[in-house]
Amino acid sequence: MSSFNVATATEDEVQLKKIAPTIQAINIRLKGTKREEEVLDTMKDMVNDILYRARLGVEAIPIATDPTMGSNSNYKNLEIIIHAQSPEKPNQAYQISITLQEQGSRGEPRLFKYVAKDWWYFYRALQVFLLKRLHLQAR
Repeated sequence: MSSFNVATATEDEVQLKKIAPTIQAINIRLKGTKREEEVLDTMKDMVNDILYRARLGVEAIPIATDPTMGSNSNYKNLEIIIHAQSPEKPNQAYQISITLQEQGSRGEPRLFKYVAKDWWYFYRALQVFLLKRLHLQAR
């Protein structure tokens, strides 16, 4: 049998507190030509499905740290930009970039490859990316 003692932090210890991400609004923006419209709609549906099936996670951060630094998902007005570029030859992968950013700022795009017949591999990679970056948990 073990016991749990609550103690104050010493010089070598760090006290933690739990925080959850706070996203108030999500806007999905699509970038591409008419040629990529169908793929962009599929990407948007996948993002919406992943977000719908997720729940907020909780993260422990040091008390002395600014709460905005603890989580990758400190967005008030999250903007998800999906950009698709058609392959040069048939049966090649689409180049997809997905950027997560606070509305009005600039984020770093994450690059993916998408082949319609292998959609599940893209979906899983996208799911891992969104869950990790937005600190969400799959239901």
